Amino acid sequence: MARRRTLGRWVYMTMIASAALAPGSARPAAAQTAPREPVRLASATLRPGDVLRLKIWREPDWSGDYQVDETGKAVLPRLGPTSVVGVPAEQLKAQLVERYREFLNNPSVEVIPLRRISVLGAVRNPGMFPVDPSVTLGQAANVAGGPTPESKRNVVELRRGATQRRIDLSKNPELSTLALESGDQIFVPERSWLSRNSTWFVSTLVGIAGTATYVFTR
Repeated sequence: MARRRTLGRWVYMTMIASAALAPGSARPAAAQTAPREPVRLASATLRPGDVLRLKIWREPDWSGDYQVDETGKAVLPRLGPTSVVGVPAEQLKAQLVERYREFLNNPSVEVIPLRRISVLGAVRNPGMFPVDPSVTLGQAANVAGGPTPESKRNVVELRRGATQRRIDLSKNPELSTLALESGDQIFVPERSWLSRNSTWFVSTLVGIAGTATYVFTR
């Protein structure tokens, strides 16, 4: 009888551990975030390290992405080094339209400020990406094709300059709307081996418990 009671306790503890590791285990609900007003591209400004995406109608050779150097200038077609920082995109567009009148009749110009970020780790297409200012920390993984099944849900590491910060977005939902800056590195970590293989581990534990029960109760 003592052996059966000991076995019963062992089987019970095994089932408790199995339930805790199961993929469907309950998780704390994420806090709701307040609605966030989208960033208006017309008012966005460029900073050193950013990229100016220039589109000139019927001038594909002049259109393209131009990096803003440390002095705040971008080398633009026909215009050469041009100061572009600190000016709202809509105002910068008007300035460039006026300057391109020297070369074109009624030029149509589109100006899009972009941030250069890296998204690495457990994402489908890691790499460096130019993104518009409306993209936030919580959306960064989607820029790289979305997180992989092995990723640690809602957790990211933000590397900005000399600082590195690990953020659980489910516990800090307000940080999901954090604006990104050029040079930011967003790293999506993988889940632990045990977490990624929980289904196999649970089924193995249950199988062992069932076998032990059969052997010791015969």
